[in-house]
Order: sequence, then structure tokens, then C-alpha cells
Amino acid sequence: MRRIEDEAARMHTMVEDLLLLARLDQGRPLATEPVDLGHLAEDAATAARLLDPNRPITVHVQGQVFALGDEDRLRQVLGNLLNNALHHTPPETPVSVTARPLPGNTVELTVTDQGPGMPPTPPAASSNASTAPTKRAPPPAAAPASA
Repeated sequence: MRRIEDEAARMHTMVEDLLLLARLDQGRPLATEPVDLGHLAEDAATAARLLDPNRPITVHVQGQVFALGDEDRLRQVLGNLLNNALHHTPPETPVSVTARPLPGNTVELTVTDQGPGMPPTPPAASSNASTAPTKRAPPPAAAPASA
């Protein structure tokens, strides 16, 4: 049963990603509305705890933390980061989600795990000759916070 649930979750994520790509192809702009990052962090941690009940997942929110953004996309990114932590760290590795205001009317939302990290990879092993070179997008601006 667990395997079926895992596959269903994986398929759901793939469908959501494909829908997002289709929306982006349509040129639909991302929403820009106040998002309660503390609430978002709590929701994402609750969902992750359902997937892995034995894993310690903590949430740290410093005051009220709001940002202007697209709540659905932020929820998706946060869910992806938590899923990565659940799937790529040993069982029972602690995971934390933190939302905090920063100076300059910005906020920070982080997912941190206490796993061993990625092993060093020799440069030759990390290259893939079958992929075309890509350009890196410019870094996004920090999300502005609102009161």
C-alpha cells in the first residue's frame, strides 16, 4: 500500500509540474499577493509528517512573516524541498522549516536537514555529454515583506 501511495504522490507532482509548464507557456503571470509564510511552513510540515511520521520535522517562525508572491508556487517549491529532504536523507534525519524577516523589507524561508550531504563528485562524473549547455538565469530578487 505504501508503494502505491508513494507512486501516486510522485505522479501528482509530475502532473502539477506539467500544468505549471503549460501555464508558463501561456504567458500567464504569477500572482502577487500577501502570503503568510508561517502558515505555509506549518502546512508543508504537516503534509511532510503525514508522509514520514517517524521523522522529526520542526517549524520555526519568527513573528508574522508575510511576503508578496504566488502562494501556489511557493507552496509547490516548499513541498518539493521537503520531499527532497525526506527522500534523500537517512530515515529519522531531522528536518526544519524556518520563516523569518530580514532587514531591508525582505524575508527568508528555508528548509534544512541534518543529513550527511551529497558526496563529492569528480568533474568528469558529473558532466553529461548528452545534454546541451544551458544559460543560468539571473538570481531572483529577494521577496519583499509586508507588515
